[in-house]
Amino acid sequence: EPDTSALRPIVDQLVESTRAESEARLRLALQAAEMGVWEWFPATDAVYWSRECYDIMDAPAFDGTVAGFQRCVHPEDLARVVAATTRSFEDGTELRHEFRVVGRRGTRWVENLARWFPGADGPRTRMIGTVTDINALKLAEEEVRRGRNELAAILDATTDGLIIADLEQGR
Repeated sequence: EPDTSALRPIVDQLVESTRAESEARLRLALQAAEMGVWEWFPATDAVYWSRECYDIMDAPAFDGTVAGFQRCVHPEDLARVVAATTRSFEDGTELRHEFRVVGRRGTRWVENLARWFPGADGPRTRMIGTVTDINALKLAEEEVRRGRNELAAILDATTDGLIIADLEQGR
């Protein structure tokens, strides 16, 4: 059998280079999507965040526990977030919910999407998920809602006839 020991350092270097490139691509994609990746191990209460999570959750001093995560959640949303997580754990279903976080930048909206993964200790030993900054989307939705409410109020208060025309289309 030929001696391949001289090839080992080359293979190790190639594997490390490929891994580093893959991580760099993932980081770029996460940053572009304003998304972070997290992992939770219920048996130990350990929560691991990617670098992006700290920024999105606006929690630079996050301590890596569920209690630490819960301290980030807006108090009015906390019961709903805990209930959704508990339901997901009990049913083994996907977790998807929107909630507010409170940090140095004020109150912001985020979305969690996560799935359970089995391990040696059972079918739900860890949950892996993403957190996405949806604050701009929520602000835009609120602006549209406000505009609709203003228009409805104007229409309700109008006692005269109203003609709606599209001058660009000639209608």
